[in-house]
Amino acid sequence: MSGCDKSLLTSSANKRVHRLPTNLSRPIHIDLPISHAGAFAYWVEYDNETPGQRITGRQGYFNIDPLLRIKARTPILDKDSNHLLPADGGAAIEDEVINLPLSAVSLLSTVSKWMGPVSKWPVFFAEARDRGYNMLHWTPLQERGESDSPYSIKDQLRYEPSMFDDPQVAEEDGGIAKMDEILTLARDQYGLLHLTDVVLNHTANNSPWLEEHPEAGRFSVHVMSFVIVLNIFGLRL
Repeated sequence: MSGCDKSLLTSSANKRVHRLPTNLSRPIHIDLPISHAGAFAYWVEYDNETPGQRITGRQGYFNIDPLLRIKARTPILDKDSNHLLPADGGAAIEDEVINLPLSAVSLLSTVSKWMGPVSKWPVFFAEARDRGYNMLHWTPLQERGESDSPYSIKDQLRYEPSMFDDPQVAEEDGGIAKMDEILTLARDQYGLLHLTDVVLNHTANNSPWLEEHPEAGRFSVHVMSFVIVLNIFGLRL
């Protein structure tokens, strides 16, 4: 490889190229500036003997964990490992903001369509806090389609209108400002961070976008045929 053009490539959503030195007589050190959490891949490419061709080495992977900032809490167990109820000072939110390691995440899954309008959500926030949870996992919050499933999205760019006490809120800015307000309340007053499923490809059959771009569903016909065959095969087994 001496004298070849060698490159280290890293990839998350975008590919970045880092040129490697041609002198391999000493260890190679490369600084990779990474500005956000996520999963990354890397590999080495170098020139083939045939001009214009490149050889790609085996890929490696690494993860960058997110920085989770949250208000500290008092313990939920006393010195004898007995559960401390909120009335006894357990799980009380403090002013200090700390870094929450991933191993300390205590997550509760929620389904927003069963929680009523956002004005009633603080009741659920309080219960989650008192039970020791520090993060809520939300099923998709975008506008639901004809099936009313949160995993069948009618409009990926706005929140479900029925979640708001005044559904007209969703007509103004997609409900973004109001949703930001309620999620900020959960974080600052109840010590709850948020995680949600991103299923932008789960498009409802009555989505205006799908009606305007029916070609987007062509691949689904082939996939469905494959699924039907597998289902018949499974039934026979």
